Amino acid sequence: MIYGVHGLYVVKNPNYMDLLLQALRGKGHKTYSFRYGLLTVFQTYCSWLESKRAKQLLSMLKNGDSIIGHSFGAVVINDTLRLLSEHNYNNPENPIKLNKVYLFNAALHTDTHLNTEHVSKIYVFYDKKDWILKLATLLPDSIMGNMGQVGAKILNSRIENIEIEDEAPFWSYVHKRVFTNSNKLSEYCDIIHKLEAE
Repeated sequence: MIYGVHGLYVVKNPNYMDLLLQALRGKGHKTYSFRYGLLTVFQTYCSWLESKRAKQLLSMLKNGDSIIGHSFGAVVINDTLRLLSEHNYNNPENPIKLNKVYLFNAALHTDTHLNTEHVSKIYVFYDKKDWILKLATLLPDSIMGNMGQVGAKILNSRIENIEIEDEAPFWSYVHKRVFTNSNKLSEYCDIIHKLEAE
């Protein structure tokens, strides 16, 4: 199963993450859209909301599952990975090992420690033109950052940065371009499909 976790200010159903999940279903993958409802940037200061969503996601995961996250969805996933580590420590007889995690335009700080203990690989897809994430770094005491603009700084053999090649002008809105541009959607659907098989 491949789970998709959307970002902030999502009210549409289906939403932009569903477009990628639908394309992956067309390639034979089972997918599930993890919808946590409308969340604003101001609500991100309530850490218990993030933790609640991470616990909900963790309760669904099984061995071999993968997760795709966009923007704030990456924050939820990172918290889920932390909880997964705690779960496996407390349940050594029934651990969960994830396949892949794909973080697109992640609203995480660049020096965030991504927990790779129970996942085979984490791919951080970043776009240097994503000025929305640059703005996120200007918020006071925010849990959000611009990893999705510059990539992850703390790397190991299970974390790989992949730059999103984008010909759009630097002032254009590229934050969701992978999902809303049909050519990009097809391109990154193919990439995920190939990575899932490795």
